[in-house]
Amino acid sequence: ASPDTCFLACDPDGVALAYLFSLPWRAGSLPPHNAPACVLPASPDCIYLHDLAVSPAARGSGAAGLMVARFFTAARALALPQACLVAVQASAPFWARHGFAVVDDPALRPASLASYGEAARYMARLL
Repeated sequence: ASPDTCFLACDPDGVALAYLFSLPWRAGSLPPHNAPACVLPASPDCIYLHDLAVSPAARGSGAAGLMVARFFTAARALALPQACLVAVQASAPFWARHGFAVVDDPALRPASLASYGEAARYMARLL
């Protein structure tokens, strides 16, 4: 749905080491999980970082930081005012180091975050 905001890092042999998927979206809402298709909103007001993964072989290599830096470059190019994400698996401290803060938005009731896991936290950062 948004190839300009999705990235893949590979080693010299073309083996995938890390990826980051993001898309223009609406702050305070979440893209549908497991939907057969992704329809981008007509007037996005944030870039939503859906997923960042680093293979065990690349952990500690700086790949995650490089992917996040690339994400922010793409986000600024879209001239959107903020970036949003859902922190899962106790990753909120990692995202806080990149300038994100937990947002307590009544529109995102716990049921909205339930599919992301019990400890999921909606976070945002101004760009």
